[in-house]
Amino acid sequence: MKMRIQIPANLVRKPIVSDIVLKTNVLINLEKVNIEANKADMVVDVKDRWEDVKKAFEERGISVDLLKEPIKRRLDRCVMCGICSTICPVGVFKISDDWEVQIDSSKCIICKNCINLCPTEALSVDY
Repeated sequence: MKMRIQIPANLVRKPIVSDIVLKTNVLINLEKVNIEANKADMVVDVKDRWEDVKKAFEERGISVDLLKEPIKRRLDRCVMCGICSTICPVGVFKISDDWEVQIDSSKCIICKNCINLCPTEALSVDY
C-alpha cells in the first residue's frame, strides 16, 4: 500500500521511519522524499501489514494518506498523446500495441511530471 506521510517540523530531525521499521518489523520502501527545515513529505510503499505501519505513524502525530490510486486519468480529456509516457521516471505509463496509453498506478511516486506536462489536464493526484 502506498502512503503519503507528512512529518511536522518538531519531528523532522528524528529517525521516525527507522524507529517504525524496527518496532513493527515491516520494511518501508521510500519512493519519494522531500525534507525541509520545517516539514517532511514522503511517499512510501509498504507491502505487508501496512495497517500496523499506518497506525505507528499516526501514534507519533504524523499525518498519513492512503494512496490506493495515486494517479488518476480523466478519459474524457485524455487524447492518448503519450507525453506522460515519455516523462514518467518509473514507467507508470505504457503505449499499447493499439496506441492506447495504459496506466499502472501502483508504480506512481507522485512526482507530478506527467501532470505538469499533460496538455489536456487529464491527469491528477488525489490526496
